[in-house]
This record gives sequence, structure tokens and C-alpha cells, in this order.
Amino acid sequence: MRSLAIGILFGLTALSANAASLRPIVVTSGDFKMYEEPFQQPNVGCDLFEALSIKAFDKNTFGLAKLERTLDGYCKIGYNPNPRSYFLTAKPAGCGSVKYEGIRKNSETGELDTVDIIDHRGRLCKDLVPAKIIVKESLAGQGYKWFSYSPIRK
Repeated sequence: MRSLAIGILFGLTALSANAASLRPIVVTSGDFKMYEEPFQQPNVGCDLFEALSIKAFDKNTFGLAKLERTLDGYCKIGYNPNPRSYFLTAKPAGCGSVKYEGIRKNSETGELDTVDIIDHRGRLCKDLVPAKIIVKESLAGQGYKWFSYSPIRK
């Protein structure tokens, strides 16, 4: 009887994972603070982070990602905001997660910059991921990686 219950449990888990693959893949909007380390806490006095804004359009089949270095708090330090935008396409990343891919021409170098955004907000698997949103960006040949902390409240 116990093995039957375990078999049913595994079967239901497989069905839910398969059901996730049958859902349409869409871009989901949101605003996030992105940090260089997973689980990094914001600094209340001086918080330097990448602001990520994802906006869906065309019935959520395409999107636009905007990234910009941002400073919150009472500190006075110099920084380069370096705003950039990518048009996004979405594809499945497994377990209900979605991968957004974008490309743009770098206005300073003429090279192609790329961004891969993994969105785990709809994740069905019970494994631990380091953040709900993970960004990998290549700017002028340099690689960067950021992890979301929490949605930006406006």
C-alpha cells in the first residue's frame, strides 16, 4: 500500500511538471533590485544595485528589460548609471521557470551585448534556487551576474 502511495505521489509530481510545460510561455512584468551575491541584503544608508524592470507587451509574448545602476540612501558617491534596454523573447527553462533572452548593439563599442534572465517566480519544483530572478549579462565582452532581492516598491 505504501509503495502504491509513493508511486501515485511521483506520478502526480511528473504530471504537474508536464502540465507546466504545456502552459504558454509568457513574459511576466516586474521591478527588482539586483545584487552581485544571492541573498544579499540592501544597505539602508547607501544601497548601490542594478535596477531591473521587465515589461511585457504584445499579449505577453515579448518583453522589454531595462537595467540601470541605481543608488538609494543618504550617501554621496559617484557612479555610472549605464542605462540599457533589451527586447526579450521567452522560452521554457524547466520546472515552470522561464528564460528571457535579449540582445542589443552597444552604442559605445558597436559590439553586441546579451542578457539572459531566468525567472523562477512560477517555479514548480521544490529545489532551492538562489533568487527568483537571475540575470546574466555580457557588456562589451565582460560578463556580469545579478540576483534579485525583492520587488522594488513604488
